[in-house]
Amino acid sequence: MSPCRCLILLAALVMVGCTSAKKTDNGLVPPGAEFRTGLPFEPGYAQQFGYAHRWARSIKLGDGQSVFAVEIVDDLIITVERPTNIITALNLKDGSLAWKSLIGEPLENFFGPVGDDEYIYVSSNRRMFKLLRRNGQTDGVYELPLPVTMTPLLVDNIAVFGSVNGKVYGFDVEEGYRKWTYGLSGRINSTPLLDGEDVFVVDADGRYVMITANSGAVQWRGSTFGDISADPVLVGREIYLASEDQSLYSFAANTGELRWPAYRSEVALTQTPAVRNDVIFLPEPTLGLTAIDADTGKSIWQTTDVVQPVASVGGKVIAFADKKLKKIEPATGEVLQTVPTREIQMILNGPGNSLILVTPGGEIMRIDPRR
Repeated sequence: MSPCRCLILLAALVMVGCTSAKKTDNGLVPPGAEFRTGLPFEPGYAQQFGYAHRWARSIKLGDGQSVFAVEIVDDLIITVERPTNIITALNLKDGSLAWKSLIGEPLENFFGPVGDDEYIYVSSNRRMFKLLRRNGQTDGVYELPLPVTMTPLLVDNIAVFGSVNGKVYGFDVEEGYRKWTYGLSGRINSTPLLDGEDVFVVDADGRYVMITANSGAVQWRGSTFGDISADPVLVGREIYLASEDQSLYSFAANTGELRWPAYRSEVALTQTPAVRNDVIFLPEPTLGLTAIDADTGKSIWQTTDVVQPVASVGGKVIAFADKKLKKIEPATGEVLQTVPTREIQMILNGPGNSLILVTPGGEIMRIDPRR
């Protein structure tokens, strides 16, 4: 090849390399934009966003399988798949596989796991499986006295369930029997809250109760004026509850008394609020996101952006929506930074302000704040 042709070819390759990475509005090429790893969150973008890639792993879903639930149980990440009931445990520290188990019968749908120092408990709508924490082997199977609709809360040896007919009951996981029952009027769809030894439960009709988990004794009760489809939220000793009666309520966990007059929305509230840095972030369907002062119940700002806050790091709020992570100034709602991700099914908060990203394809990635 002649020297002239070599120079022309070299110039062409340089031009391709220069144009392969898209520049941002400020003319800079973001870290990672020019190299795709295929991970849920490119390490280069994570670095730009203030995070470091810790580990990534795929749990290798089979045909037709999906991840229904993911929970952090101490030093393990436990996933529950459907329709084949595969339970996978990963080590939270490095993402390595701890164990994998197949439980139950075909089409017996299981809910999220709970656990203690010795066991992992996973329940379907009619049975509870007791798995050894160290290896995932089944150590016991209990028939539940009433069909359930949700992941239980575990308080010492009592699992508190909500059932399809509005019954709340405490089930002794050591002895395998129902210890107490309390009746609400509607189906229980929302995940209960744990406040020390007490459990807050709300039914689909808006009636709620705080119950002592060990005995079933009622501490206080009440009701909203509309249906409930969002999960309640507990921060400190305050409970926040979004209702389809277009109101956001705040209760004192020890007494059930309203802390401030309910925040009134223009629409039915159907999504779970998030509380970060003493600010309540309330998704209002069709309207956007509203920031509310957690001490007063007064609106601070509103935006038409539909985002879900997932964490608070360095005084800023991290939110997720539409394959993007955003860093938000909580006092003003200003979006300080936006970076792309792949499709994310759920984000969990891990130790040390880490984030656990889970994709619909069963990929799990941990990122930690950079120091």
